[in-house]
Amino acid sequence: MPRTFELEIHIAITYPWANDGPPTISWLLHMTADNALSNAERILADYGRTLANNQLSGYGMPISLLPYSKDSIKDAIQLVLTTLGQTEPQVHEGLIHGYVYLAQFIPDEDARLVDRSYAVMTKEQLNNEELEEVQQAAKIINSIKAEMENLMTDISLLVS
Repeated sequence: MPRTFELEIHIAITYPWANDGPPTISWLLHMTADNALSNAERILADYGRTLANNQLSGYGMPISLLPYSKDSIKDAIQLVLTTLGQTEPQVHEGLIHGYVYLAQFIPDEDARLVDRSYAVMTKEQLNNEELEEVQQAAKIINSIKAEMENLMTDISLLVS
């Protein structure tokens, strides 16, 4: 299974005082799995607070609410899942749900459009502009559902 590590790379360039050759380059690669896991736990704690403070009533949340990029959160979840294994089933399931839930975070403007469409759909009659917005929102919601399915497939492959 793939693991993610934080890498610290130190590069030193040595210039000889005499003109007896080109500079030499030496480097040290230092992997710290503990630092990577600690960083992943911090990312997930912040993501968890975001989820707890912003309950979703339908589909689509502004991506600007995320404390880190989707990719950083995905990487953190993958690292913790592979490290944790099946030892804590509730945490394991929560991480899987959190991974799939990332699909709900969409560009802010799309989230606003979806939110507006929920309010408009309660009306008995829609004008052309409102109907167009509702149709656009339906496409966004369908893309969220498709992304959720893709993320579920990805994470299922990782944990199986």
